[in-house]
Amino acid sequence: MKKPLAILDVPALKLASACDSLVSAIEGRIRHGKERFIECNSKLQVLNPMAVISRGYGAVFNCENRVVKSIDDVNLNDKISVVVSDGCLTVTVDEKERRKQDA
Repeated sequence: MKKPLAILDVPALKLASACDSLVSAIEGRIRHGKERFIECNSKLQVLNPMAVISRGYGAVFNCENRVVKSIDDVNLNDKISVVVSDGCLTVTVDEKERRKQDA
C-alpha cells in the first residue's frame, strides 16, 4: 500500500517548480522595468531645459513670456527675462544688431 503523503509529493514538486518560475519571471519583469526606467530617465535628462541651462546657457523670454528666438521677437526698450541656472534676470533691450550671415 502506498503512503498517503507520498501521493502529494508530485503535485508539491510541480507547485514548487511553478512558484520558482513565477518568481523568476517577476524578477525578470522588474529588472527590465528598472532598465527601461533608467534609459527613459537618461533621455529626459538630455532633453531637460534646466539641464542645458545648468551648463551655462540661458533661456530668454519676452514680456509675453514667449521664448525669444530672433531679434525680431523683441523691440528696443522691451523688458525681457533671461533664465539662468540660479535665477532670472530682467533686462532692457538697448540695441539690436543682426548677425551677418556666412557667405
